[in-house]
Amino acid sequence: METVTNEFGSTDLQTIAESMARSMLQSRPVTQSRERPLVTIAEVKNKTSEYIDTRAITDSIRAQLLKSGAVRFAVDINAMQ
Repeated sequence: METVTNEFGSTDLQTIAESMARSMLQSRPVTQSRERPLVTIAEVKNKTSEYIDTRAITDSIRAQLLKSGAVRFAVDINAMQ
């Protein structure tokens, strides 16, 4: 249980990551592809003045996409070439 504040908590970050991963998995390139799409994940950027652990969000999205089995991963942009 977390105390309600105006700051992001771990539950908020997990909810955000799950929502983002679910949205990606429901996108047309994933759902209508004959083969599993090849993707790479860039770091989530924090464009606010608040401290947010963006690495945790990025790692959670990557883990959820990997567990889904719906996509293949490239190590980086160069590997996608």
